[in-house]
Amino acid sequence: IAFFYRTKKVEDFTAWLLEIHAKMMAVNKKEDLNQYSEVLGLDSERIPRNWAASQFAEALGKAWVEYNNESAVVTMVVQAEERNMYDQYWLINHLKESHGVMIIRKTLAQVEAEGLVLPDGTLVVDGRPVVVVYFRAGYALTDYPSEVERIARLFIEQSSAIKCPSISYHLVGTKKIQQELAKPSVLERFLDNKEDIAKLRKCFAGLWSLDNDEIVKSAIENLTRLS
Repeated sequence: IAFFYRTKKVEDFTAWLLEIHAKMMAVNKKEDLNQYSEVLGLDSERIPRNWAASQFAEALGKAWVEYNNESAVVTMVVQAEERNMYDQYWLINHLKESHGVMIIRKTLAQVEAEGLVLPDGTLVVDGRPVVVVYFRAGYALTDYPSEVERIARLFIEQSSAIKCPSISYHLVGTKKIQQELAKPSVLERFLDNKEDIAKLRKCFAGLWSLDNDEIVKSAIENLTRLS
């Protein structure tokens, strides 16, 4: 909560909402959810803890330690008109407080303008060596409106910085690559154990290309099978 109240310094509308919240808390106004939890006898202590965010910060901190350069930073790639930023700032503050690691937020266009790759592979952005590039943008075509953003992504991948995710993991998340992996004999190129291959195939959903006119026709005629 304290972190959110610090946003009052930079954003007027949120500051106004937080003032209302503070007044309601001052008169001990409980949220509806809390009221219902008391009626239903729900115990907040029985809710499993979710440590994903703090563990992610821990992983970034360990990567920074392994890099062994106190001036190195983590670069968070964000959208130019970023709207989902509160968890980003939580991570920035947590990593700074727990490990003394600085995160700099940059768009791909800013990375291209301010960055370079040294002969030894080191990625430098805004004059600082980068240990990890954490992508919070770059997953949609709209994140690459010009050649500038594509150039930035290319030299990030060519650098020795840890990529989260790398282009390989990014591609595996696309449906077209997943479709190719689901084809017969493809998994066998990467795995030897037949039991492991069978287990993986059980996890695959049906994926079909729309390149074939007959498949498109069949899909239109059997819409209920695809819902």
